[in-house]
Amino acid sequence: GLHNTNDIVLDGTGATISAWVYPSRAPTQWGYAGILMQRSASATGLHVSGGTGNWNLTWANQHYATSGPTLLSNVWQLVTCRVTYGAGGSNVMKRYAAASTTEVTINGLYAAQTWNSGNTSIARDPFGTRYFDGMIGVVALWNATVSESELDDYYTASKSRYGL
Repeated sequence: GLHNTNDIVLDGTGATISAWVYPSRAPTQWGYAGILMQRSASATGLHVSGGTGNWNLTWANQHYATSGPTLLSNVWQLVTCRVTYGAGGSNVMKRYAAASTTEVTINGLYAAQTWNSGNTSIARDPFGTRYFDGMIGVVALWNATVSESELDDYYTASKSRYGL
């Protein structure tokens, strides 16, 4: 788990999760191989879909199977997920890599919730032994829907740390 003992209330209009990842074997990761996952009353977080190489969002136990862009093996890339709450809400998943940027939007009903920091893990799903195979750099969780231009700026400002 994380060392922060305070829960994070993801209220307001949305939330954003991002992580720099370097998958060793993107297409053959375990299902639910956690990037940033929390499990308390419900599962929420970013993870890899087993056998597809796609990365996904689970939000309050709603799993969006094989929905995100495909991860690239042996390459640093930034994965981001911007969630907007309410009826007509959306989940915009974007992968930034040196050669390309890919974006997928999944519409749905997303609701505000509390992120239980005591049950949060980086590089694994706290529910079992489903570990992310590779390296994870900086992980961030915002209590807001960060704009696309702010995420673009973040990628541009930090990509040199990862040799891009």
